[in-house]
Amino acid sequence: MIQLSFNPKTGYFSDKKEQEQIAKLSADVVNYSIIILDKLNRTKTASKAKRSKEFIGKLKIEKRFKLDSIQSEYLKFQQKNKALALDKQVASSIEALSEVQSAIFKKELEITSAKLDLSSDSKFMEMLNKQLVELKKQKVEVESGRAGGDVGIAFTSVPELTKRFANLKIDLEVSTQIYNYLEAQYQQESIQEARDMPTVSVLDPAAVPELRSSPRRSLLTPIAFVIISLVSVLLAFWHNSFKQKSSDH
Repeated sequence: MIQLSFNPKTGYFSDKKEQEQIAKLSADVVNYSIIILDKLNRTKTASKAKRSKEFIGKLKIEKRFKLDSIQSEYLKFQQKNKALALDKQVASSIEALSEVQSAIFKKELEITSAKLDLSSDSKFMEMLNKQLVELKKQKVEVESGRAGGDVGIAFTSVPELTKRFANLKIDLEVSTQIYNYLEAQYQQESIQEARDMPTVSVLDPAAVPELRSSPRRSLLTPIAFVIISLVSVLLAFWHNSFKQKSSDH
C-alpha cells in the first residue's frame, strides 16, 4: 500500500480565493500522480514483457533446431539397431534425469529473466541460485545411481549400445520439454505485452481538503491571544506614560 500526500503553501496573508485554489491544487496533484504511477507501471510491464519475449523467441528458434536434429539422430539410431528395449531401472533413470535437466534449464532461464530487473546480490537472486545448486546436485545423484527408489542404476554401468540409446532418449525428452516450456512462456509474454490492465487500485481518491494543515487553529488562537495581550499591556503602559508627561507639562 502506498499513501500519497501533497501540501502546497499559500502566502502569509492569503485571501479565501487563494486558499481555495491551493486546496484544489493539492487534490489535483495527488490524483494526477496516481494516474502517472499507473502509466509508468503499464509501460514498464509491457517493456519487460517485450524484452523477455524477444529473448525467449531467439532461444526458442535455437531449441527447435536442436530438437529437430536430435529427433533425426534418434530415428536413425532406432532404424539401425532395430527395436532396442530398456529395462525398468534404466527407463526410470532416464525419466528422472530428463525431469531434473529440464528443471535446471527452467531455473537458469528464470535467473536470466530475473537479472533484467534485480541486482545479483538481492535475496531473491540468492534464493534462485541456491535452488539451481540443489537441482545440479540431484542430477549428479541420478547419474551416479544414488537417487534411491526405482532410480538406482549408474549410467556408467550400462552397456555401451544401451547407454547411447539412453542418452539419445534423454536428449530428446529434455529438448521436447524445454521447447514446449519456451513455447508456453513465449505465448504468456505475448499476452502480457498486449495486456493493458490497470495496475493501481485507488482505495481513497484525493478530495479537496476542507481544512488547512497549518497553521493550526488550536495553536494559532492561544498564540494570537498572547500577542494581543502583550500588545495591549504595552499600549496601556505607553498610554499611561503619555498621560503623565502631558499632565507634567
